[in-house]
Amino acid sequence: MNDLNIGFLLITSPLDGLSLCFYRKRIPIFILLLSSISTSVGFSIIFSFHFNMMIFLSLFVLWLFFQSAILHISCETIGGYGNVKKLFLSLSISLFPLIFFTPFAIIGRAFPISFLGIILIFLWVFILKVKFIKNIYFLSLAKTILAISFPSIIFLLSLFILFLGFIFSFNF
Repeated sequence: MNDLNIGFLLITSPLDGLSLCFYRKRIPIFILLLSSISTSVGFSIIFSFHFNMMIFLSLFVLWLFFQSAILHISCETIGGYGNVKKLFLSLSISLFPLIFFTPFAIIGRAFPISFLGIILIFLWVFILKVKFIKNIYFLSLAKTILAISFPSIIFLLSLFILFLGFIFSFNF
């Protein structure tokens, strides 16, 4: 089964597509490349500036590694048990809907209402991410959403503490 068939299976039945990728023990590189290129082109269309494709692709993969590590620590902290390799694979597969980012960005230049499609694409990515992490780490839905939002909460709290330290460091 090639990557296009896996892409179709991810659209029709995401968990079956993920389990097939687990069985094959490899990332569908075609899907990862196509989603990162589509995201890069889509952002170029929306914000009217150009990305260097190789830099964007390397940052995209680096972001996936970083996100996998942070989410793995977060899921383990909350009480789940799973595999970080499967998490990395599932996070890269969950970005599959970003393939549709460029067409919606092009249509959005003519019809601003189609930017709702871009919001739906990111919502689709988030739902896939929740489903996959829930499946890998055997967490409930509430714990999965908490595990996904946990790094953001920690980051915002540390910014708040840093801000308070900055404010109170002045001698009035």
